[in-house]
Amino acid sequence: MADRLVEEGLATREGDLYLIDVVGLGIEKVLGGGQVRRMMNLSANAFSVRAKEKIEARGGQTTEV
Repeated sequence: MADRLVEEGLATREGDLYLIDVVGLGIEKVLGGGQVRRMMNLSANAFSVRAKEKIEARGGQTTEV
């Protein structure tokens, strides 16, 4: 999914790091139900505790806006 967002101009990639503003995608809160397969820095209104743990475990960062 991250690669598709980059292709569509909805995210950027810097090496292995994906930068995604999920607020711009219409997502209010990032939940931790899925798998994190890529290193990502996400900006969102809110994150569940599990989502933060998964993103940070892959070397990414979360930013609440």
